[in-house]
Amino acid sequence: EPYVGAAASAASLDRLTRDMVLAYRAAGIPVVNIVVPPQDVTNGVVQVIAVVGKLGKTSVEGNPSDPDYYLEGFGLEAGDVITQSAVLDHLYWKSRRSYRRLDAIYEPGKNFGETDIAFDVIETKPRSIFAGVDNTGSGGTGDLRIYSGFALGDLWNLDHELTYQFTTSEKGLDNLAAHAASYTLPVMSRTDFQLSGS
Repeated sequence: EPYVGAAASAASLDRLTRDMVLAYRAAGIPVVNIVVPPQDVTNGVVQVIAVVGKLGKTSVEGNPSDPDYYLEGFGLEAGDVITQSAVLDHLYWKSRRSYRRLDAIYEPGKNFGETDIAFDVIETKPRSIFAGVDNTGSGGTGDLRIYSGFALGDLWNLDHELTYQFTTSEKGLDNLAAHAASYTLPVMSRTDFQLSGS
């Protein structure tokens, strides 16, 4: 509204295009190009064009063991307007395991108004062991918590995950010997099912 009826200048048009980009991003549309084309403004009207990014191609980069895994379930198809919620939801779901990290890289598409998305993957070994000590105990069973365990991921190449942890204290096994295990598996789109016991 502050631009309606105001005198136009190069500086004000720069501010207008910046504010429009920010407004689109606030509305969840991260890819937009604001263009002020050459024109005759003697009639007092300035034409501003917003070109919203539409999805062109998707690809996978990095070190994926299964590139198709990172494309499956993406909520956008070629020609769809790119929305921040769809991209972030996909990044979160595919990165929810500790041994996978996924980022999205936006690149100009082949056709006007298109934007390609490359999913950049960093994978580590889907298994780990851990150990540690902290002071979250209580006086009865000891002030320290001494724990160790392991995590096994992508079991049977089905995105299943098994974790186990054993915890004791500085007072020994007679005072504290706790076991905790969980088994997590995807059961439907964007949903994990977890069994846990201790």
